[in-house]
Amino acid sequence: MIKDQYISLYEKGITKGKYVGFRCLKDLYSVKRGCTTYITGSPTHGKTEFLEEIKMNLTEFYGWKHLMFSPEIGSPPEIYAELAAKYHSKPFSKTSMTELEVNSAYDHIQEYYTIIDDESLTIDNILEIAAKQSVDTITIDPWNELYHNFDKHAGREDVYLEYTLGKIRRFARKQQIHFFLVVHPRTLQLEGGKYSPPTFYQMKGGSSWANKGESIICVFRESKMDNKATIIIQKAKPKVVGNQGECYLYFDRDQNRYYEENDIGMKSYANKYESYEHEKNESTGQNQLSVESGGAPF
Repeated sequence: MIKDQYISLYEKGITKGKYVGFRCLKDLYSVKRGCTTYITGSPTHGKTEFLEEIKMNLTEFYGWKHLMFSPEIGSPPEIYAELAAKYHSKPFSKTSMTELEVNSAYDHIQEYYTIIDDESLTIDNILEIAAKQSVDTITIDPWNELYHNFDKHAGREDVYLEYTLGKIRRFARKQQIHFFLVVHPRTLQLEGGKYSPPTFYQMKGGSSWANKGESIICVFRESKMDNKATIIIQKAKPKVVGNQGECYLYFDRDQNRYYEENDIGMKSYANKYESYEHEKNESTGQNQLSVESGGAPF
């Protein structure tokens, strides 16, 4: 069986991940089934906005469905409102969105998102719920909102993390889903009057995140008022999903969406048409890296 799969990889190429909508990220990051992504960054720097942008694009481009545990966004109705604003690229208010748009967004969210509304959940609770769902991604945002018991791991957070993150990675591979974790950094120190982007060693829990992580992304802004975000790919494994590096995205507060600047400085919002170019085979030596194909539901 292993040899058959091995020969299949040789003949068909190793599957890369899904294009996430931005040309600047095409060679740096993609979302592959059976893998994990950890997202870190200082509070209010846009970690959740970046993640929900990616997930919204995965749904638009490929029809992916999502399981969410995101209590920091708010209650389920408030999460629906946030997603509706992204879906229609306008504020969720009576002055900006029609009743027809409100209802169409609700129907879309109902179809593609499942929101976990509970407290004091453990990672085992999340995995039990996920095993009963037909979804393509799981989100825990943020990690510290789960209940973590270190007692079975000699009271040590690092030992607990090594075990638990390994369990998450195995679950993702077995279920062929993508697992997103949003992780706050430890308290950062000012350097020359400014904060630097936190590294994966500065995530709460330390080096376990670096040891177990596949894709690790930092979202960084120079100031809370700046709409320019540096998206830093700090780790990219397996190697077909992307590369270490960084690029810039800009958050449009009116549309609740990110955009990049094109070659002539114009705004370029995520679009699925770029994904067709991304889905062409990319040759690396004698092997072919092919991108998963999929149709858009819209």
